[in-house]
Amino acid sequence: MRGSTGHTAVSVVIALSLWAVCVRSVSAITFATLDAPLGALGTYPSGVSGNKVVGYFQDASYQYHGFLHDGSTWLTLNAPNAAYRTVARAISGNNIVGYFQDASGSLDGFVYDGTSWTTLNDPAAARAGYGIGDTAPTGIDGGNIVGIYGPGSGGRSGFLYDGSTWTSLAYPGADFTYATGTSGGNVVGFYQNYVFGALRAHGFEFNGSTWTTLDDPSANTPTFNGDGTYINGIFGRYIVGGFQVSHNGNQEGHGFLYDGSTWTTIDEPLSSSLNNGTSVTGIYGNTIIGYYYDGVGFNYPHGFIATVPEPSTFALMLIAAVVSLALRWRPRRASA
Repeated sequence: MRGSTGHTAVSVVIALSLWAVCVRSVSAITFATLDAPLGALGTYPSGVSGNKVVGYFQDASYQYHGFLHDGSTWLTLNAPNAAYRTVARAISGNNIVGYFQDASGSLDGFVYDGTSWTTLNDPAAARAGYGIGDTAPTGIDGGNIVGIYGPGSGGRSGFLYDGSTWTSLAYPGADFTYATGTSGGNVVGFYQNYVFGALRAHGFEFNGSTWTTLDDPSANTPTFNGDGTYINGIFGRYIVGGFQVSHNGNQEGHGFLYDGSTWTTIDEPLSSSLNNGTSVTGIYGNTIIGYYYDGVGFNYPHGFIATVPEPSTFALMLIAAVVSLALRWRPRRASA
């Protein structure tokens, strides 16, 4: 009887330990604010590789500039032909991709290797001259670059560029497709459709042949224009982004981390969910980056960099606890 009770107790403790591991892995995320210097109004970290973070910031004159931050030094990035703005979106090794707006108002993609700027324009892109149209690289992994372009027929489509071939990426049946990240041959992003006159967003993963919709369960009841799931980046099996939902007439923004089975909501502790909240934009290893709105003043965003606990650390702790309990509660042999 003692053995049965003991095994039951162990089972209960295992279940509680697993629950505690999940809770701790969320609550133990450590955040640090990452704001560009020199009086920047808003900071938008967008890509991370090793200890390097890239993104863009808005200065006191409301102009946008790219940046590279290596943990101690901030380097401003302005494309040579940029007339209005430079936006750095992703980094892989020493290569940074993004886009700039030229004197005509059109967007041109770029690759910057630390020394040379190379313009990158999808041959199928229309020279729209407004908004995020033309060519806007948003993700890079080795020799693969993904992004968004504005085709001559209007709308938005994703693209994949492998250094020689441009491939259009359009989610079947979607009104708009945005490719935002790539890792190991997989492409992630989001697509939008009009539903009763309002745009709804859904995340996706594309492995080269199959499209899979990925919607955060917390964003499954869209109400207002723009509600839904926005995937921003991928590293291995980990996917990050943000979702927008509406409650009581207010729109809330939250970040997320998805590991292939579990969706974890991520809110920067200083964020105000009713003022756009938190968005996670990039991931590398157990480092995630993004930006948040605190709802103070004019509500410009602050960047952040955060460390997610390694799952293996908690797994080892759990195994040790279970083994200890199993030894303690093992059935005892009856005395002769």
